[in-house]
Amino acid sequence: MISFKKVALAATVSLMAVSAQAATLTSSVVTVDPNVTPASSDARLNPQSVTVIIGEEGNVFGNQFFDVNAGAGDEFTIRSTFSYGGFLSLDTVSWTVSGLTFSDGEVLTGISFLTSIGSATVTSLTDSSFTFAYEDVAIPQGVYIRAQYLTAPSPVPLPAALPLLVFGLFGLGAVARRRRDKAA
Repeated sequence: MISFKKVALAATVSLMAVSAQAATLTSSVVTVDPNVTPASSDARLNPQSVTVIIGEEGNVFGNQFFDVNAGAGDEFTIRSTFSYGGFLSLDTVSWTVSGLTFSDGEVLTGISFLTSIGSATVTSLTDSSFTFAYEDVAIPQGVYIRAQYLTAPSPVPLPAALPLLVFGLFGLGAVARRRRDKAA
């Protein structure tokens, strides 16, 4: 017979064991900001608000194409149409992707780089956006940045979760007492 303590322990462990996973992007519009100023100009590149479609959503300089829902809808990629010596002759290149929403109300908890050049690292992360940077190095032809969105269920606010937990434990206690009284 399963004891009340075992059921309570199993419920607690299952609530605590929510790990980061990949979810499908469901945003209809996402903003991609290359955060760079071309060396030949004082004008910074403008952020692009793009409609999320199947395939690449936008490009920078006509040769750097990005896809915000690559793979199974859980990846961000940047692809170059040819290889060359560097992006803009800068020390680092930085990109911000914002306006991200995911299936089942999940939130962004991290980014996993599957392919990157110049030691790409995440420099900022929120529930719906991330910024990453990498050294300006020679760019190969093809996909040179491939990052997977890591997500987790949106946290339930404590005021909503606490009564549910109390009533659940009370109900388990009542069932255990009823079984004990019937057995006696």
